Parts: sequence; C-alpha cells; structure tokens
Amino acid sequence: MSDNQTDNEKTVVMVATLTKMAEIKLNLREPNADKETPINVIVRYTNQRLVYSSGKRILPKYWDVAIQKARKTKDFPSAELLNSSLRLMTQAIHEEIETYLKDSDQRYPEPKLYNLDANGRITTVVQGDDILKFKYNTDGQLIEAGMGNDIETFTYLNGNLVASSYDAKIWMSLSYGNSEVKNSIVYTWVFGELLDYDEIGYRVAPFIGKLSKNLPSKIVYGSGADQTIADLTYTTDASGKLSSVRMTSSSGSSSSFTSEYKFTYECK
Repeated sequence: MSDNQTDNEKTVVMVATLTKMAEIKLNLREPNADKETPINVIVRYTNQRLVYSSGKRILPKYWDVAIQKARKTKDFPSAELLNSSLRLMTQAIHEEIETYLKDSDQRYPEPKLYNLDANGRITTVVQGDDILKFKYNTDGQLIEAGMGNDIETFTYLNGNLVASSYDAKIWMSLSYGNSEVKNSIVYTWVFGELLDYDEIGYRVAPFIGKLSKNLPSKIVYGSGADQTIADLTYTTDASGKLSSVRMTSSSGSSSSFTSEYKFTYECK
C-alpha cells in the first residue's frame, strides 16, 4: 500500500491488449472560443492517448461535435474540403498503425493503477505523471472528474445525469425516457463520450458510483446556433436485453447523421 492510500482503498492494475484498430477522434482545442481554434487529432489504442494538431483550424460554430466534422452551411463553403482533408489524415494514421502492427506482436501491455474506495468506486487513476481524480456526492453519484484545474462537473435531477460542464459552462446535456437501465452497457458508452481521458470512461462505468436510473433519450451538445442534438432509440431482444442503440444527430441546417451501436451477449 502506498503512503497516500487509505485502508479503505485498493488498487486495481489493468493491462490492455490491442485487439482492434486504434480509435481516432477529432475535437477542438478551445470549443467555446469566438475565433478559429486548432482541430486536434486524438489517437487511442490500448491504454495510450496521443494528442496531435491536425494543422487545421475552424470557428467552433462551424464544428459539429457529435459527428466530428465541419458543418456544411452556406456561410462555410470550404466545409467539404476540410472534412475531406481530415478524413484522409485519419485514414493515413490508421494505415501507419496497421503497418506497424504487422511487424509486431500486436500487443501493447501498459498497466494503469485504478484506486477504489471501500464502496468499489474509483477515486484516482494514475496515468503516467498525471493523476485523474473522481469525487462523489452523498448519494454515491459522480460529481467531478479531472486533473489539476481541468475539472469536469456533473449535475443530476430525479436520479439521472442531466448535464456535464467545464468552468460552469454546460457543454453536454441529457434527457430521459421512462425505460430503466438493466445493465451498464449504455452508460459505458455515455461516459466514454463524457470522460475524455484516455478511454477511461469506457473502462470505468461499472466503478464510478451510482448510474442514472433511466436510459437517455436525447443528448444536446453546445447551445444556440452551435447546438447539436442527438436522439437515441433502443431495441431489445426477446429476453428484454438491450440489443442496439440508434443515434440520429442533427445540427442547424446540416443534414442528419445516424449511427448504430449493437450489443451481443455471451453466457459463461
């Protein structure tokens, strides 16, 4: 046990193995800026998160957070050219990684330390020289996550997570239907979107305290003219297990974009 670890805490060491293509995301360095800001390329594989500058810049109001593309509007005629450039860039990154993996054993063991409290909730995650800290309310819900002064806060209403904020500014809000959560699959995905810390959100959903009681029906990114709305619909299998989530995103005058997440189960 380390000097800063209490008797009620325990450490979990997770070692990830690369079994699929690296995940690449695009985000803005300053999403709330009123001037052009750099577009970052986030590359994730196993337990590594690499951040690069794409060399491209854009006004945040022309960026669609949900689909990670420039919005096609009459006020931004170069959107398609920018999107094409970013698409080629991410494709080239994928190809470079695949080429490297062909010459290796395709495994990148990288242990990370996850410290849990007596209730099985994550309190800290050690990422190299950084420490990601988690804070919970008296109901056991996650209310803060962050490193240093970079803190993300979470707001709840009627037992459901309804907003995520940085510097008291809401960047993502959620609405809910009446369907109740029967497992953490959806929230593994939801917190993967919310907690942008080296895929931590995807890994720790079962360990971040009390989850929302209902399935989210709508996610809203941003506000005003920059707002993107994602509507979610669900299907279940014959036994009532969640089998898919379909998300349809729309933003201003841009055409809608639909993505679907499918889930399969294996009994052991």
